[in-house]
Amino acid sequence: MIKAAFFDIDGTLVGFHESEIRDEVVEALDALRRKGIRLYISSGRPKALIRNLKDYPFDGYITMNGSLVLLGDRIIHSAPIPHEEAVRVAEISEEHGFAAVAFMADGMGINLQNDITDTINHLIHVPAFPVIPLVETVRQSEVYQYTVYISQEEMERYYQPYLKNVAWPRWHPAFLDVTPAASSKAAAIEKLLEAEGLRRDEIIAFGDGGNDISMLEYAGIGVAMGNATADVKASADYVTADVDDDGIRKALRHFGLL
Repeated sequence: MIKAAFFDIDGTLVGFHESEIRDEVVEALDALRRKGIRLYISSGRPKALIRNLKDYPFDGYITMNGSLVLLGDRIIHSAPIPHEEAVRVAEISEEHGFAAVAFMADGMGINLQNDITDTINHLIHVPAFPVIPLVETVRQSEVYQYTVYISQEEMERYYQPYLKNVAWPRWHPAFLDVTPAASSKAAAIEKLLEAEGLRRDEIIAFGDGGNDISMLEYAGIGVAMGNATADVKASADYVTADVDDDGIRKALRHFGLL
């Protein structure tokens, strides 16, 4: 019996051509809640950038790919990037002129803006990040996640040889996230389930990006959106329609939850 549902945001609850969640999806969430199913967000976004869900009252939030987990307003898991490695990411980014956003518990900022950062901000409907002195800032802060605007080849050449305790979840070819090595959406769900007294076979999860694979494999039912890449679809128990083709509601009907 499904008792909880976990949702990625971009490309899952909200299409890339939309600025916010559609009313029909909100109605589906309401229907799940009336059945007693608890609802959670599981996103690469920090909480401060979850602005496209019409302030829907989710029961909890897995943010920054699992680095910071909230149950209501209470933090139940906090795992910043090891400090030396966080500083090294900033130094490499500055040295080679790569744009990098640092996400901290109390703020965020980017070292530079360019055409790529502007394009991605427009794609996911977020405002431009404030420009900060990146290395100086992260030397004095705890960083939970970076978004670095680089290709896979650039990551493997410039970053990976010098960083051993981080992971590289990616859901778009133009950028990737940098998180603590032990963080993932699956690991965060496990901690949340422990806090809520739930089992993994009692949950359904929805996602579309590479950073969703661990979550879809962990959940009792993992649902990949039709717009997901092939590796994400291969990790899922079920592939639904595209986000723009009512994929959430079609999957919920398929499993008898609507």
